[in-house]
Amino acid sequence: MKKKGVLLVNLGSPESPEPEDVKKYLGEFLMDERVIDIPLVARTLLVKGIILNTRPKASAAAYKKNMVGKRFAFNCPFRAVAR
Repeated sequence: MKKKGVLLVNLGSPESPEPEDVKKYLGEFLMDERVIDIPLVARTLLVKGIILNTRPKASAAAYKKNMVGKRFAFNCPFRAVAR
């Protein structure tokens, strides 16, 4: 009998919860062929043509909502655990 498992990994976090930093992070993350497993041309059109023009503002709001602590400096939950 084959066993299946799930591997959870942290693939990074934006430098801050500001839309421009979230956009940079999403671009680097989503352009990885292991994250979106489609041909490069289609992935580029999807990520740079659609996602990076629609998601950064909403994703930045979600990162701000989930900040750890009350400090002004960005403190992503993943970064807090990984330190």
